[in-house]
Amino acid sequence: VMVLSDDDVHPYHYARILGIYHAMVSLGNQMPWKMDFLWVLWFGFDSEHCWGWKAKHLPRVVFLDSQYAFGFLDPALVFQAVHLLPVSHLGKTSDFLGHSIARWRNKKDKDWCRYDVVMFSDREMAVRFCPELGLGH
Repeated sequence: VMVLSDDDVHPYHYARILGIYHAMVSLGNQMPWKMDFLWVLWFGFDSEHCWGWKAKHLPRVVFLDSQYAFGFLDPALVFQAVHLLPVSHLGKTSDFLGHSIARWRNKKDKDWCRYDVVMFSDREMAVRFCPELGLGH
């Protein structure tokens, strides 16, 4: 999924949804209320990879190798699903995630080293990356 970023490196942050949860929460004597949240695995933007329409390459993301790789996210902040393509020529590794319950079954503790973000999967996605296209109604 994509969420807006507040940094200058790239306009979006990317995450893989690992779980969708609903909880009844309360604080002190307040009435409990329903809270929805996503458990996500965050990807870091590969700023060394040259991408864009002129470069003829897709944006690239990589697993975060830090304590911030996993987190919780308000579903209201997600504004776009995103399709990630494994960069197969870079191969697989277990250096980033290692053994984890976050990995899909039967992956033998390995993940692709990098993923490309498909920025032209539909009109909305294309305009997000290239607003001057002006694809519209």
